[in-house]
Amino acid sequence: MAAAGALALLRSCRKPRWNIPLCINHWNTRSCLSKSFKSEALPHTVQEGLTCAPLQTFTEEELMIKQSVKKFAQEQVAPLVQKMDADAKFDDSLFQGLFKQGVPESNIMGQVGHGYKYAIGMLNTGRIGIAAQMLGLAQGCFDHTVPYTKERTQFGKSIFDFQGLQHQIAQVAIQIEAARLLTYNAARFAETGKPFIKQASMAKYYAAEVATLTTSKCIEWMGGVGFTKDYPIEKYYRDCKIGTIYEGTSNIQLNTIAKCIAQEY
Repeated sequence: MAAAGALALLRSCRKPRWNIPLCINHWNTRSCLSKSFKSEALPHTVQEGLTCAPLQTFTEEELMIKQSVKKFAQEQVAPLVQKMDADAKFDDSLFQGLFKQGVPESNIMGQVGHGYKYAIGMLNTGRIGIAAQMLGLAQGCFDHTVPYTKERTQFGKSIFDFQGLQHQIAQVAIQIEAARLLTYNAARFAETGKPFIKQASMAKYYAAEVATLTTSKCIEWMGGVGFTKDYPIEKYYRDCKIGTIYEGTSNIQLNTIAKCIAQEY
C-alpha cells in the first residue's frame, strides 16, 4: 500500500464470468511475513472508485515456502541490510499458480467502487501506529543516551554538566513529550469515534520528525561511539528515518493537515 499517490499503484481489471482477476504490480511491505493479501482493483465499468477484495489465503505448503524465503532473507540478506524488512517486488509471475482463478465475486469486501475509501481509511489509522512507533524509537534512543552523557567526561567533568548540552537535552525531552501527547490525542479521537484524520497526520508528522532529530542529536552527544554497534544508537538512527516516508511522507502529512484546516474555516 502506498500512502502518497496510492491510485498510481492500482491497476484496472475486467470482470470475466464470476471472478475478478488479479492485477498486481507493486512493492508489498513485509511480504514474507504475510499470510494473506488484499487487492484494490478498478473495474472498467466503475471509473469513480475501486473494488476491494481479499486475495486467497495461503495454504500450509505455500506458507512453508514463504517461511523458507523469510529464513533466507534473514540469514543471508539481513547481514547486508541490517535486518531490514524481508520485502519483495511482486509481479504477475509470482502469483501465477497461486491465484489463477482470481477472486470470487462473493468475496468482495464492502461496496464496488469503495476500495480506495477503505484503503485510505486504513492508512489514516495506521498513521497513529507509526506515530507511536516513532515515539518509541525517540524515547528509547534518548533513554540510552542521557545516562552516557553523565558518564562521558571532557575537560574534567561529565558532558552533561555543560549548560549548552543541558539545553539541547531539555529541548529534545520537550519535543518527545509533545509528540507523545499528539499521539495520545490522535488515538483518543479514533477510539471515541471522532474524525481523526488531522490528528493522525499531526501525530505522525511530528513524531517522525522528532524521532529523526532525537536520534541525530543522540549520536552527536555520544560522540564517535554513537556510530559503533557497541551501542544501539546507530540502529535507532537508521530505523527512524522510514517514519518520514511510509504511511505518507512528511510533506503529505502537511498537505493533509492543511486541507483539514481549510475545511474548518
